[in-house]
Amino acid sequence: MKALTLLLTSALVALSPCSAIAQAPAHAQSMEQSEAAYQSGNFSQARTILVPLARAGDALAQFRLGQMMANGTGGPFDLAEAMTLLEASFAQGRPEAGRLLAELRFQAASNEGDYQRVFALLTALGPELGPNGHLMLGKIYLDGLTGQGNAAAAFAHFSAAASDGDPEALTTLASFYEAGFAVPANINAAISVLERAGNAGHDPAWLKLAQMLSKDKSPYIDKVRVVETYEQLANEGSIVAKRELGQFLVRDLTNKDDVARASDWFNKAAEGGDAISLYNLGIAHLNGFGVE
Repeated sequence: MKALTLLLTSALVALSPCSAIAQAPAHAQSMEQSEAAYQSGNFSQARTILVPLARAGDALAQFRLGQMMANGTGGPFDLAEAMTLLEASFAQGRPEAGRLLAELRFQAASNEGDYQRVFALLTALGPELGPNGHLMLGKIYLDGLTGQGNAAAAFAHFSAAASDGDPEALTTLASFYEAGFAVPANINAAISVLERAGNAGHDPAWLKLAQMLSKDKSPYIDKVRVVETYEQLANEGSIVAKRELGQFLVRDLTNKDDVARASDWFNKAAEGGDAISLYNLGIAHLNGFGVE
């Protein structure tokens, strides 16, 4: 559950009216020049302009420069300096700097102490957490990354992220609803959130939905939908979907057509280097399941 996609905003954050008023004309002009250079694709110039502004203590310049350094945009990647700049910016009241700093720290965390620092930072953000902040807190509570888990708190934060349409949070919520973890079991709610995540372009949600619907008990199993979902993902290149489809089709060895199709999907997954499918294909050849 640790994995989290780092969201580095591609466009510069627009200068707020209040910060524009507080800046001297020459300073504001420099910020505008930096933004214009960035928007035109001249990232190195945008970064060069930001350096003296950040050194002078401008919070917005610190955030933007930290953002670019964290992504290696317009110059060398420098995670340590990026974090230093983001810390300074957040200390001056820019929540976007705190959110990005939390993401960077979460990605780099490797022990309980690291996660405690992330937790403290997220807590300091308060109502400015944003979807990714809620997602990180949900993972921290769910996996007990700071030493103690809290299923109810995890569900609350995943729900908050899901309310903003975060597909990863929606997919995780499905596991809560399916297993009745921290909430009453509700298969229809699980299906609904997975459909929302899938329709948002999150393929892991469709994969999870197919796996869930293929379970050999009512009301889960839905052969037509399972096969259609797996086939769509498989045709898009998912090796896991190819293997899972083969395993689903081979359940009924008396259905020769399905068994033959299963061997074909195992072969396609095996061509992609999937070890389990190679094993399954070997068993199919050994026993003549759908192949010679």
